[in-house]
Amino acid sequence: MLTLIQETRNQVIDLPRLPLRLASTILNQRLTYDQARTYQGKSYGITEQAGVRRFLAQAYGEFERTGVLPS
Repeated sequence: MLTLIQETRNQVIDLPRLPLRLASTILNQRLTYDQARTYQGKSYGITEQAGVRRFLAQAYGEFERTGVLPS
């Protein structure tokens, strides 16, 4: 894979991992990331909301780092 990336000189976006429990809740509740930032549910509160915000901030940071997307 690394050889292919080097040969094609493509940008690589290293997205952070969303914890499995958060990802499962977001998928099971059919939430968008925006909804997941404010969702209140059983075993899903401010700690989980903060986890989603942290994930999004890191992901957006990676997109911006590439310079591919307009700022």
